[in-house]
Amino acid sequence: MTPLIFHKKEPPHDQSSWVRCLIEIKDLSSGETRFSTSDLIEGDEKGIPSLYIYQDGNFSCDCNRGLFFGRSVGIEPDEETCCGDDRYSLNVYSIGGEIIYKEFEGIIK
Repeated sequence: MTPLIFHKKEPPHDQSSWVRCLIEIKDLSSGETRFSTSDLIEGDEKGIPSLYIYQDGNFSCDCNRGLFFGRSVGIEPDEETCCGDDRYSLNVYSIGGEIIYKEFEGIIK
């Protein structure tokens, strides 16, 4: 297993440790999958990223996931995706390809 490499950010986020992750986002209506990167904050357990933002926080909603899906290929969506949780699924990987969080059978095995 590849260890996660945590880093510091510029203020105002410099009091926490962050880890760069690969995000695989799938549009369940079309089956299309895209990739982007994201920094996750270190959770309460040292060396483990907090997944709250993707599991229950703002990034768990289709409206935000739709933005990430479009922005992953440089497109700002021209219409807002409705709030919900049935259009997009995602997986979170370490940059080394280890699964951290899984919602669907992804491209990376």
